Amino acid sequence: MKEKAYLKGDFANYRQQHLTDSVYELMDHPVYKQTKNIQQSISSGKPVAVLFEDKTCDDCERFHTEVFDLAETQSILENYTVIRLDALDDTPIIDDKGNETTAKAWLNKLNISYRPAMLLYNEGEYRETLSGMLKLFHFQQLLGYVSGKHYKDFNTWSKYMVHRSGELVK
Repeated sequence: MKEKAYLKGDFANYRQQHLTDSVYELMDHPVYKQTKNIQQSISSGKPVAVLFEDKTCDDCERFHTEVFDLAETQSILENYTVIRLDALDDTPIIDDKGNETTAKAWLNKLNISYRPAMLLYNEGEYRETLSGMLKLFHFQQLLGYVSGKHYKDFNTWSKYMVHRSGELVK
């Protein structure tokens, strides 16, 4: 705001140009599938989660310890192909539409500036985006919403959450 950078572009581009502090080291995980062709993975028919992290992500380590690495979350992720990309990487990849790009450029195009970020796909189609830290329950329910194809009955994740919360309270 002080620099009036909003006059020259959007926040996602500004943030991307000013990422410098290293606060996180990307962690490996056995669930990650290594691929540069996202479109090919999405067309496999299995739900796909594309996770974006980077060294400047304040919440990424907490996301792993409090949400992603927990046994309950990992059992839900067994239904998924999980691809992790470094959000600052300029290595060529094929995005969900078959375009040659990079993880950095793809996120920029999607106007996603917070990490962790996750794109969720099922039945060969984009379904939901997560941008930023979610609590355990919400993240697990979002994964279940996509992998369970609940988008067929509930056109938004928030409507599904109201329904799901009601089921759990009974």
